[in-house]
Amino acid sequence: MARDLGHGRRITLSEYREGIASLYRDAAAMPTREQDATLRRAELDLAIDHRLGIEFPGDRRDALWHAAQALERHRGRAGLAALAVGPLLGSRGRLSRELARRAVREYASVLTEDELDAFFGAGEARDPQLPPRR
Repeated sequence: MARDLGHGRRITLSEYREGIASLYRDAAAMPTREQDATLRRAELDLAIDHRLGIEFPGDRRDALWHAAQALERHRGRAGLAALAVGPLLGSRGRLSRELARRAVREYASVLTEDELDAFFGAGEARDPQLPPRR
């Protein structure tokens, strides 16, 4: 059973999936930058509700949103770098592991260790890796 983090009820996996499906069902086919940001923020809020609890504080939700935006900017730069010099430097695996570690570091600036474990999974929070490509 999931540890109680003191942030209220966590939405079920089914509720989370339905929420995500609803977001995309109602999304614009070609969203503006603002609409895309609103959609990504709503996705993050659903993830928080599912992994941490529906009463997770608003100021900390905002802080996670800022961390997610910083990660997204880094991901864009890392993607461009990978295209430019990646073949010269080595595998995409190394780049993906660095991105996963960066994600945990960004979120760790806001979340406690227990919250990190709940958000990413205990193993992932300690040894972050992106899943292998299929």
